[in-house]
Amino acid sequence: MAKRPPNGKCVHCLKSAVPRNWDHVFPQSWFPDTTPANLKKWKVPSCLACNSELGRIENRFLSLIAMTLDPRAFETSGIPQKVLRSLKPELATSDLDAQARSASQKRLLRSIHQGPISEENVFPTAGMQQARRSSDPIALHIPATHFQKVAEKMVRGISYVADETFIEPPLKVDFIPIRSDINSEFVEIIKQQGVAMECGPGITIRRVLVVDMPPCGLYEIELWGGQLCLYASVDVG
Repeated sequence: MAKRPPNGKCVHCLKSAVPRNWDHVFPQSWFPDTTPANLKKWKVPSCLACNSELGRIENRFLSLIAMTLDPRAFETSGIPQKVLRSLKPELATSDLDAQARSASQKRLLRSIHQGPISEENVFPTAGMQQARRSSDPIALHIPATHFQKVAEKMVRGISYVADETFIEPPLKVDFIPIRSDINSEFVEIIKQQGVAMECGPGITIRRVLVVDMPPCGLYEIELWGGQLCLYASVDVG
């Protein structure tokens, strides 16, 4: 097991001289069963508080997003199934684990929306086309703050892994809630000028950095073979 990084600055909250451990830029639970065993997964130094809080948000985000993913796809193999198993109290290893699973299950059920859906309020995922064809579509309510937190966490991690750069004030990371399947100047710039980085099955990062002003730029984070695309910018707040 890799040793903890020494005390220093946290990639996320930017506090200095704090105890740190390793935080995976893309959580290990987000990788499919088809991931090569020797794949090097990106890690960054994070303070203990940020690692714990962001891990909680990532788990809740995945428990919802996984319900929209295609379980047959190479890039998502095993992920929806594992999430469903994690919601079953009968598979718990302790009373505390059973309580946590039960709470997650109830949270998921509360998030279900059945009935008319306005597409302008829907973030596209793998399940969008199926929902369009259904006469009785089901949607899941996912807090907008989850998208912001997950996108920001990943962008800060990517910047550190690629350039060993902290994103510090006055710079800030903004999640951009746009769709990759519509005409967008933001998306076109990334498609035409973006530099791509691969990080395992179905995970591709494309970014366009402002010349002489890194880490300012535009980011596209394609997850699970494009079943979910997150867009973000780094600019002066």
